[in-house]
Amino acid sequence: QFPIVHPRFDRLKRVLLGKDSCLKGSLRGIIFVQQRITTHVICYFIENDEELKSKFRAAPLYAHGSPATSSLSISSSIAMDTIKSFGSGHINLLVCTVVAEEGMDIPAANLVIRFDPMIHSVSMVQGRGRARQSDSQFVVLSERPDRTVRKLEEVEQQQLQIVKSFDAEKALSDGNLVNEQLIAAQVSRERGAMDILQKSSTVSEVEAVALLNLYEKKTKAKLDESFQKIAGSLWQCHLKYSSVLRSAEVSKEATDKKLAKRLASVALLQVLGSSKK
Repeated sequence: QFPIVHPRFDRLKRVLLGKDSCLKGSLRGIIFVQQRITTHVICYFIENDEELKSKFRAAPLYAHGSPATSSLSISSSIAMDTIKSFGSGHINLLVCTVVAEEGMDIPAANLVIRFDPMIHSVSMVQGRGRARQSDSQFVVLSERPDRTVRKLEEVEQQQLQIVKSFDAEKALSDGNLVNEQLIAAQVSRERGAMDILQKSSTVSEVEAVALLNLYEKKTKAKLDESFQKIAGSLWQCHLKYSSVLRSAEVSKEATDKKLAKRLASVALLQVLGSSKK
């Protein structure tokens, strides 16, 4: 029997069993954790608990380029197979690090659980956004005293208000202190996300979509996408990145929307990388 050494595991078990009962066995959940090794620990816990293993088929998911330990890792093919199995229902519980939180193309879930405390409001918004089904629920098992859900929600509302009231043209032409602070903050964010652009030359088309979404979230910029049916059976995807510092846009064509977006993501990452500050 799995030795429960932390009350959070007991709370996790009670939440899973309770939500599964409410959803009448149709639960499809994502558990977010901070460390890669924790994904394996939780999966082991579920697989070795008599009540949980009969109801849940869990799998770990994190960036395949970063092993959890010298003996625990996930390859690119395993990660893709895991996502497909989750989409088909063969796996009904994913235990993920921020790779799923910040961009990987994962099907919708009806339950999202934050196992570890959230660090900032972006984590809350992105994690909560994974619960996209109409009957979905969002559960927080642990909070930091200085970063409770309530405080993070207040920060989220403040950030949304700043974005809504922000005038980019005025910011570029007006040299007051507030605008200088906004620009300085964006410079810091884009410099902090520079490592993402450095990886872009070695990623696949599939990984490029996730990487671009991650860059957008870290820089808190705006990423617009649009599709247009053009000659024959081709689709054109147009992507535009906009921040107070700069904007960049690309268009790519392919035989379907998904491929066109992947190609456009690769191209936009290259443009952003070549013009990074």
